[in-house]
Amino acid sequence: MIRDIRIDNINIYVKQDGEKTELQVDDQVFEMPKEEGNYLIVVKLEADSGNTEYVGNLDVRERDDNPYPPRVSLDNNSDEADKEELESYKADWREYTEETDDMSLFRNGLESLNHDSGEQMEISFDHHNFEIEDLRVYAHHNDEKTNLPVKDKFFDLPEEERDYIIVVKLLTDKGSAEYAGNIIIE
Repeated sequence: MIRDIRIDNINIYVKQDGEKTELQVDDQVFEMPKEEGNYLIVVKLEADSGNTEYVGNLDVRERDDNPYPPRVSLDNNSDEADKEELESYKADWREYTEETDDMSLFRNGLESLNHDSGEQMEISFDHHNFEIEDLRVYAHHNDEKTNLPVKDKFFDLPEEERDYIIVVKLLTDKGSAEYAGNIIIE
């Protein structure tokens, strides 16, 4: 038989390296410890039916609001609606991993984007929960790979008119990711 109990008081504390820290409890809600680390957590519950003590381990880590790599778009600044999202094909980002080695999937499976030769493009991200350590862009045509210098997230498309696979390589403090898209230079 299950019966309702009335909770009269809750006390919660954590212990780390022999140091005890009381956690404030308000309406049966408590705040986690501010410092990262492993803690012993003790919850003392006083109820109308008696007192109980619960003990467990608590692992506090930095909260990451965006544990996945960002989505990446190219923008030629002509119109906000013209942002073109690239496909992620390789990522090693915190606990997330993705890998596709077959670049032909991009040549055959993605819609081609048409642009003018030498057009300036901006790389944009859907979130910025990371520090950029390196950002590179390459244009692939058949077996040719051309480095497209990036400055402040801007780069110029190749001058030669042909179809390319554009690859963006992002290295950050959270991990790395690579993106690709088909571009036809006219």
